[in-house]
Amino acid sequence: MDWDIFIKAIGILVTLILGIAQLRAKHPTQALKDALKDDLEILNKMKPEDYGYKIVQSHIKLGILATYTVSRKRWYYVYNWDDLFIGGSIAGIFTYWTLVLIEQGNFWGFMTAFCAIVGFGMIPDAFKQVSAKTDESRDS
Repeated sequence: MDWDIFIKAIGILVTLILGIAQLRAKHPTQALKDALKDDLEILNKMKPEDYGYKIVQSHIKLGILATYTVSRKRWYYVYNWDDLFIGGSIAGIFTYWTLVLIEQGNFWGFMTAFCAIVGFGMIPDAFKQVSAKTDESRDS
């Protein structure tokens, strides 16, 4: 086994997984909390007799309500373990195989690279929740 290619494949795999993790949205309530923090900072700089004080105050109340009524599942909650394991396996195997073929100068490496991309495409699907409507529409 050629360890140089194996180490390159692991490096590419780790880089792609970390890249996907960076592209994923944060926790569902994080954007709401950031907006709420900004509104609280604005409210602290205002005086109660200022024109927009009541508007900002009511916006903060709505923000608190919206922030804490959202489902508290983690942003990285895995809904479909099959996609995660199958996609990860396909991505890892075909990434390694692609590196081996390209280093040998074989043009089949481009086909295996396409298969590796398909595997990496399956990984983010594991983190998406499928709604009940799409399941019902498939049945009919």
